[in-house]
Amino acid sequence: MVLREEMKGKSFAGWLRNIPKKHWALCVPCGQGQAKPMYPDMLVFRREGSKVKIDILDPHDDSRVDAVEKAAGLADFARKHGASFGRIEIIRIVKGKIERLRLHQEFVREKVLKVTDSKHLAELYGQHG
Repeated sequence: MVLREEMKGKSFAGWLRNIPKKHWALCVPCGQGQAKPMYPDMLVFRREGSKVKIDILDPHDDSRVDAVEKAAGLADFARKHGASFGRIEIIRIVKGKIERLRLHQEFVREKVLKVTDSKHLAELYGQHG
Protein backbone atom coordinates (compact mmCIF):
# COMPACT_ATOMS: atom_id res chain seq x y z
CA MET A 1 0.00 0.00 0.00
CA VAL A 2 2.81 2.43 0.89
CA LEU A 3 4.75 1.64 -2.28
CA ARG A 4 1.65 2.08 -4.48
CA GLU A 5 1.13 5.51 -2.89
CA GLU A 6 4.76 6.48 -3.53
CA MET A 7 4.62 5.36 -7.15
CA LYS A 8 1.77 7.79 -7.83
CA GLY A 9 4.04 10.78 -7.15
CA LYS A 10 5.23 12.72 -10.20
CA SER A 11 8.80 12.77 -8.90
CA PHE A 12 8.95 8.98 -8.31
CA ALA A 13 12.02 7.48 -10.00
CA GLY A 14 12.29 4.00 -8.44
CA TRP A 15 12.62 2.04 -5.25
CA LEU A 16 14.73 -0.61 -3.55
CA ARG A 17 13.61 -3.24 -1.06
CA ASN A 18 16.24 -2.95 1.67
CA ILE A 19 16.85 -6.63 2.32
CA PRO A 20 18.10 -7.29 5.86
CA LYS A 21 21.66 -8.52 6.36
CA LYS A 22 22.75 -8.14 2.74
CA HIS A 23 26.23 -6.62 2.47
CA TRP A 24 24.81 -3.63 0.57
CA ALA A 25 21.76 -3.02 2.78
CA LEU A 26 21.22 0.20 4.74
CA CYS A 27 21.58 -0.71 8.41
CA VAL A 28 20.53 1.66 11.20
CA PRO A 29 21.53 0.99 14.82
CA CYS A 30 18.72 0.91 17.37
CA GLY A 31 18.17 -0.01 20.99
CA GLN A 32 19.74 0.90 24.29
CA GLY A 33 23.22 -0.30 25.26
CA GLN A 34 24.64 -2.52 22.57
CA ALA A 35 22.89 -1.39 19.38
CA LYS A 36 20.94 -3.91 17.33
CA PRO A 37 20.74 -3.69 13.55
CA MET A 38 17.58 -2.30 11.97
CA TYR A 39 16.96 -2.42 8.23
CA PRO A 40 14.32 0.10 7.09
CA ASP A 41 12.03 -1.62 4.59
CA MET A 42 12.44 0.54 1.52
CA LEU A 43 14.42 3.26 -0.16
CA VAL A 44 12.44 5.39 -2.58
CA PHE A 45 14.17 7.47 -5.22
CA ARG A 46 12.64 10.78 -6.31
CA ARG A 47 13.73 13.37 -8.83
CA GLU A 48 14.10 16.94 -7.61
CA GLY A 49 15.22 18.98 -10.59
CA SER A 50 18.46 17.45 -11.84
CA LYS A 51 19.08 15.58 -8.57
CA VAL A 52 17.81 12.34 -7.12
CA LYS A 53 16.70 12.27 -3.48
CA ILE A 54 16.61 9.06 -1.48
CA ASP A 55 13.79 8.62 1.02
CA ILE A 56 13.93 6.05 3.81
CA LEU A 57 10.50 4.59 4.51
CA ASP A 58 9.79 1.98 7.14
CA PRO A 59 6.24 0.67 7.38
CA HIS A 60 6.07 -1.17 10.70
CA ASP A 61 3.39 -2.60 12.94
CA ASP A 62 3.58 -0.29 15.96
CA SER A 63 2.05 -2.94 18.23
CA ARG A 64 5.20 -5.11 17.98
CA VAL A 65 7.55 -5.08 20.94
CA ASP A 66 10.42 -3.66 18.87
CA ALA A 67 8.41 -0.73 17.45
CA VAL A 68 9.53 1.83 20.04
CA GLU A 69 13.24 1.06 19.81
CA LYS A 70 13.11 0.95 16.00
CA ALA A 71 11.31 4.32 15.92
CA ALA A 72 13.88 5.85 18.27
CA GLY A 73 16.76 4.32 16.33
CA LEU A 74 15.51 5.71 13.03
CA ALA A 75 14.85 9.10 14.67
CA ASP A 76 18.43 9.18 15.98
CA PHE A 77 19.71 8.22 12.52
CA ALA A 78 17.63 11.05 11.02
CA ARG A 79 19.10 13.50 13.54
CA LYS A 80 22.65 12.48 12.63
CA HIS A 81 22.37 11.79 8.88
CA GLY A 82 19.08 13.32 7.74
CA ALA A 83 20.75 15.97 5.60
CA SER A 84 21.99 13.20 3.29
CA PHE A 85 18.46 11.97 2.56
CA GLY A 86 15.06 13.29 1.52
CA ARG A 87 12.25 12.04 3.72
CA ILE A 88 12.81 9.65 6.61
CA GLU A 89 9.55 8.18 7.87
CA ILE A 90 8.22 5.47 10.11
CA ILE A 91 4.82 4.42 8.87
CA ARG A 92 1.85 2.47 10.10
CA ILE A 93 -1.38 1.51 8.39
CA VAL A 94 -4.58 1.74 10.41
CA LYS A 95 -7.93 0.77 8.90
CA GLY A 96 -6.56 1.18 5.39
CA LYS A 97 -5.07 4.62 6.08
CA ILE A 98 -1.34 5.37 5.92
CA GLU A 99 -0.03 7.35 8.89
CA ARG A 100 3.51 8.73 8.80
CA LEU A 101 5.84 10.12 11.42
CA ARG A 102 8.13 12.39 9.44
CA LEU A 103 11.48 12.07 11.15
CA HIS A 104 13.12 14.58 8.79
CA GLN A 105 11.01 17.19 10.63
CA GLU A 106 12.89 18.16 13.78
CA PHE A 107 9.84 18.70 16.02
CA VAL A 108 8.47 15.23 15.19
CA ARG A 109 11.89 13.59 15.48
CA GLU A 110 12.49 15.08 18.93
CA LYS A 111 9.15 13.74 20.16
CA VAL A 112 9.89 10.27 18.79
CA LEU A 113 13.27 10.27 20.54
CA LYS A 114 11.40 10.70 23.84
CA VAL A 115 8.88 7.88 23.26
CA THR A 116 8.62 5.60 26.28
CA ASP A 117 6.24 2.84 25.17
CA SER A 118 3.93 1.68 22.37
CA LYS A 119 0.99 3.68 23.74
CA HIS A 120 3.08 6.85 23.61
CA LEU A 121 4.16 6.02 20.03
CA ALA A 122 0.50 5.48 19.03
CA GLU A 123 -0.35 8.89 20.50
CA LEU A 124 2.33 10.49 18.33
CA TYR A 125 0.86 8.86 15.24
CA GLY A 126 -2.50 10.27 16.29
CA GLN A 127 -1.05 13.77 16.66
CA HIS A 128 1.33 13.87 13.69
CA GLY A 129 0.52 10.94 11.43
